[in-house]
Amino acid sequence: MLELKQVSKSFGAKKVIDQLDLTIEDGSILAVVGPSGGGKTTLLRTLAGLETIDSGSFLLDGKAFDPTDTKEQEQVVGVVFQDFQLFPHLSVFENITLAPKMVLKQDKAAYTAKAEQLAEKLGLSDLLAQYPFQLSGGSGNGWLSHERWR
Repeated sequence: MLELKQVSKSFGAKKVIDQLDLTIEDGSILAVVGPSGGGKTTLLRTLAGLETIDSGSFLLDGKAFDPTDTKEQEQVVGVVFQDFQLFPHLSVFENITLAPKMVLKQDKAAYTAKAEQLAEKLGLSDLLAQYPFQLSGGSGNGWLSHERWR
């Protein structure tokens, strides 16, 4: 289970996330929706360790963790952003398996099986062969999964 406790994030005087409490049960799928500028992408970026929080904490199975700590053995959350954050010359499959291949050094059979399993679970199997320009629009929207690659 992934938990956020009193998480806050500001950019200058603009408070984007204000004391957010959130629990995501294992195996669940979460959709983050809201108006432009409402903090959706910031939330995803903090969970993936791409942005630091101002205050609060993250817990995985009751144990505190820091998503920005690159020394941790396991990446807890991965985010695959749509369109402008994807490599345009790579298919969806190639984009989502790039980190398990290059960073985690997994063998092709392992990351292929995991990508196909996650795509099936999320109902995205038919999109794996497509390229970013073939996906639906939207800016900054992304898929969030805290399934574990290891």
